[in-house]
Amino acid sequence: MTKRLKFLVAVFSSATVNALILLYL
Repeated sequence: MTKRLKFLVAVFSSATVNALILLYL
């Protein structure tokens, strides 16, 4: 459960970073 939650957080944070990069390009 904890490992899955950590995975979801990593995916969400990477998606947020990708969105910010796309906004600034």
